[in-house]
Amino acid sequence: MAYTTNPPPRPSTPKNAKDLYHQFNELYKNLYPLWQRTGEYNSIIPEQNINLTKKGNIGVSDSILLQYSIKAQGLTKYAQIEGFGNFAANANNKRIRLYAGSTILLDTGILAINSGSWVIKSEIFRVNINSQKSTSTIVSNNSTLNCKSYSVILNENLNNALLIKVIANGVADNDVTQEGLIVNLV
Repeated sequence: MAYTTNPPPRPSTPKNAKDLYHQFNELYKNLYPLWQRTGEYNSIIPEQNINLTKKGNIGVSDSILLQYSIKAQGLTKYAQIEGFGNFAANANNKRIRLYAGSTILLDTGILAINSGSWVIKSEIFRVNINSQKSTSTIVSNNSTLNCKSYSVILNENLNNALLIKVIANGVADNDVTQEGLIVNLV
């Protein structure tokens, strides 16, 4: 469904990570229906992993928040990855990165973000066993980050498991918290 006139109205400002996640998800679905993004319609998701465990960074070192391992040869067409969480209400520097294997799909860089929520949407498309393409977006209700999009070419060997993970840095514990990670394999 392409918009030839006006886009949908802008949603109200979300109050927390889950509100931001749901608003972004609705906007994303309206602007880019699954069948239009992939060229096919498939309402059956063969494998889905939902992790709603809340986890935060520990100090300044790299902290793996939530992760999911796609089994060897498990990425046959594409993967949809969604994550969401919050930033602590302080002026500390914070950073979020999304990895697939050893490849960085998304990196916010180091930003002094004082509170707010964040949502990541990413898709990895299999080209062949050693080549993939991805698109990733992070949005936040904090204007310091707001919205960033990335397009990355991966060279991960899919004969091995592919670890999807969100890594965060801060200054203090729980400067960045993640409240959910969803991985759909289609």
